Amino acid sequence: MVWIVLFILTLDFPWGELLIFGAVLPGLAAPLGYRLFRGARDMKWARWTVRLAIVVGVPLALLLVCFGWIIPALGPPSTLQEAANRLRLAALQLFGDRDGWVLTGALILFALLFSSLGNKPLLRYADPAWYDDPRRLARENGGGAVFNTPPCWPLPPGKELPESFSVDRGKLTVEGDTLTVKTWGKAPRSFPVDSVAGVVLGSASGFNILYDKDRRALARFAWSRKNAVLLGQYLLSKGVPFVDLEGKAVPTQTPQPRDLPQCFTVRESRLCLVLGWIGLLFFGAGLTAALVFWALERDGGLLFLAGVCLLLVLLFGWMLLSYRNRRLEVDGTELVYTTAFGRTTSFQLADVAQIHWGVNSSRLTDHQGRVLARFEDNMDNAPLLAVYLNAYQNRKD
Repeated sequence: MVWIVLFILTLDFPWGELLIFGAVLPGLAAPLGYRLFRGARDMKWARWTVRLAIVVGVPLALLLVCFGWIIPALGPPSTLQEAANRLRLAALQLFGDRDGWVLTGALILFALLFSSLGNKPLLRYADPAWYDDPRRLARENGGGAVFNTPPCWPLPPGKELPESFSVDRGKLTVEGDTLTVKTWGKAPRSFPVDSVAGVVLGSASGFNILYDKDRRALARFAWSRKNAVLLGQYLLSKGVPFVDLEGKAVPTQTPQPRDLPQCFTVRESRLCLVLGWIGLLFFGAGLTAALVFWALERDGGLLFLAGVCLLLVLLFGWMLLSYRNRRLEVDGTELVYTTAFGRTTSFQLADVAQIHWGVNSSRLTDHQGRVLARFEDNMDNAPLLAVYLNAYQNRKD
């Protein structure tokens, strides 16, 4: 059906329609056709079958298009031999030079790209059990690089948990021992907390999935949403286990201080160094080129470009300074914090009055509310620092 529509609609048409009918339509229709014709229920087999159908089908469809272009000029073929000759002529027109091969290859690549949009429906057909598995759901539904990064793990125990609260602007509500999920376009659904068999801790760009004893997903939440940490503490207080993306249990209790290293350093990772140098060299070269051409042509647009490059050079330069200087050194109960510009502050754990956990930025403040140190969860040893601070805070309480 796809190729018939392509053949009819692509006779003497602009290039935009060629992209639509030669790449978008086949790419979207190939996974649909696999399901309609009841292909084997194996996801690996399904993907390769769809790809093979696109790689073989797109050139055949283009060949039919070229054959259709010849008909208005020479008229319809009267014999089978004449049709075969015109088909050969169409093949020469399409694949006789480099442009035809480039066009065919580009359409195949676009079709393969658009076929990825049908991966989820294809997976639902080929492997429905894995499609509904909470471990898979926790890997997908992306919302950003640090969308689902916990502020600290294990979570500190909740001191006084409220009887009722809502998460993510009412999408998930807790009322005593009952949880209610509200999904757009669907009726609210409630279930008791006793029916929650566990929680899959999702990836940084995914969601955490609550599931029941039959491994059916009940609800989802992300750490970046309001009251998400409170929900995590609530689930822990109810004895709900947490598992990783492989289904293995993860520790939910804060280790004792004696079980943790007493001396370590929290600092920027090497990724900061690599990105800093790449950005500095790239935008530094752009700044130099923009200034040189501005000096020759006095074009205001080049001056604006130079200003943008200068800001980016300063940003990546700050990243290099952060990698070189910024760190938080822990030595027992003594902490030393150094900023990116080399300013050093020393303080004791007893001076820390509050820990402000954030999704991508946390800070320690003293009894007067002044910031003692800042750190991010992507820094080296940041998870260890979070556990260390939790352990000290629990011991102090």
